[in-house]
Amino acid sequence: MNEKALSAEQILRFIKERPTSVAPSIRIYDTLDSTNTLLKSEAERGAAHGNVVIARKQTSGRGRMGRSFFSPDGTGIYMSILVRPELCADESLFITTLTALATARALDSAGCGGAEIKWVNDIFVGGKKAAGILVEGALDESAKKLKYAVVGIGINLYSPESGFPSELSSIACGAFDGKRKSIDQNRLAADIICEFFSLYDALPCHAFMDEYRSRSCLIGKEVSVSVGDESFNGTAVDIDESARLIVRLPSGEIRVLGSGEARARI
Repeated sequence: MNEKALSAEQILRFIKERPTSVAPSIRIYDTLDSTNTLLKSEAERGAAHGNVVIARKQTSGRGRMGRSFFSPDGTGIYMSILVRPELCADESLFITTLTALATARALDSAGCGGAEIKWVNDIFVGGKKAAGILVEGALDESAKKLKYAVVGIGINLYSPESGFPSELSSIACGAFDGKRKSIDQNRLAADIICEFFSLYDALPCHAFMDEYRSRSCLIGKEVSVSVGDESFNGTAVDIDESARLIVRLPSGEIRVLGSGEARARI
């Protein structure tokens, strides 16, 4: 058996080395349309907090704002985690931020080095996107709280041999491109899960926001911003305690963004 090939047994063995507050249930599939799609369906049917689904390949991987997430076989890890938080809807943005931080930490521990976060949900290595986060959930309207959240994490470990599709070739990379070492995917997956639940347990106090800010690749830079149908340029000056991006417009006006897309201007 190849101990570095994805294996639920091996992932759980690594998790036991640094126990979490949750004993996750892990399933691995060769191919799925989308790990988020599967786990959302199971969440609606009552699947438990702590369920984890991992695919070696996705045929319909999804990202934020209706985008697809390129998920070929053999070059990435595509994972979803089900949680049932006691959170109001306004707090849900913190699930995305803590997941991005957990992923960046785990990538660095695996030898990536210098993983940065592009608000709100992308992991950048060397100026290009190496991983993305997609959090989807359902709201209990009567209690105004989340019934569940499905946390999707897609990581490009290496660039495909044939390269990324043309629309991604200038903006995407593998987290470990140029590093001639074989990454233990099981340890990396376990580290992500452990880091995620460690930060998730600390969610009420938001203590992780200082580190999230320190990994930002946007703060202090000129950015192009899209919010719905509106687009504008400005300078990203900070990320506040509510995980919102603070942008100063050329006029001096300050915009506070709880959603949207921001890109560094080149």
